[in-house]
Amino acid sequence: MKDLDWRWLRSFVAVADHAKMQDASDMLGISQPTVSRHIKHLEEQLNLTLFDRNGTSLVLSEKGQALYEHAKLVQTSVLNFERQAMSESNEESGIVKVMMHCMLGYHFAPKWLNDLHACFPQVSIDLNIDDRTSLLLREAEISVHTEKPSQLDLISQKVGRFTLGVYASESYLAQHDIGSFADLLTHKLIGFDQITAIIDEASGIGLSLTKENFVVRSDLWALHPILIQQSLGLGIIPIRIGETLGLTRVYPEFSLVGDEIYLSAHPDLKRNPRIRIVWDHLFKSLCAWFS
Repeated sequence: MKDLDWRWLRSFVAVADHAKMQDASDMLGISQPTVSRHIKHLEEQLNLTLFDRNGTSLVLSEKGQALYEHAKLVQTSVLNFERQAMSESNEESGIVKVMMHCMLGYHFAPKWLNDLHACFPQVSIDLNIDDRTSLLLREAEISVHTEKPSQLDLISQKVGRFTLGVYASESYLAQHDIGSFADLLTHKLIGFDQITAIIDEASGIGLSLTKENFVVRSDLWALHPILIQQSLGLGIIPIRIGETLGLTRVYPEFSLVGDEIYLSAHPDLKRNPRIRIVWDHLFKSLCAWFS
């Protein structure tokens, strides 16, 4: 048997974890045909069938299940090796991979990046906007998310939290009488399709809100401020972002306490000078933004 290519094992673990080639390829940052080819090469090399099809999903075969935990151990060892090697670097210049919650990625990151590059032009940022909280070396070295990552070997610092309010554009307000909070459901509203958090919160204060009340629905929350800017309706967004975009808060008596924001990284990576630069700058910028 020839030596196994580590990339094949990485694709094997990703497909096992995500059950679909496309989802695995998105996570790995490589094309779906490449992932498929890796699985094919691995199965040929081992002379085993690693996955069975279950409708549109791929599930581990009996042989695949027997090998999965071993592949995970290999993955952990390789990632730990890479992370340790990176932490030994003394270079202040280079690329730092940052994973950021979508609302912050679209509405906080542009100005933050401009400020960072003005202070540290030698540092480049590979920004991944993704609401997952997993923090693997190949995905990101620093994450900014709305909950602490589940990995126990990470360090996390709280940098703020979202407080939500109802916002509208000046153009929308010029065409509609906003009325009192009791009139909210008479307005065009921007909301979610599959995500029910806002509906659940509204129910808690006696507001009977359903998906049918939303004239525009999108589960990409970062899109909502843009839809509000285009006068498509009222929307519930973080107060800090509404202020930044120059939107008008309506019904100020209504507010929701949203998720906390955490900055996270592997402890050994913080010894890397350029990662430390980005961590410190992000921490100060986020704390100032949410103050």
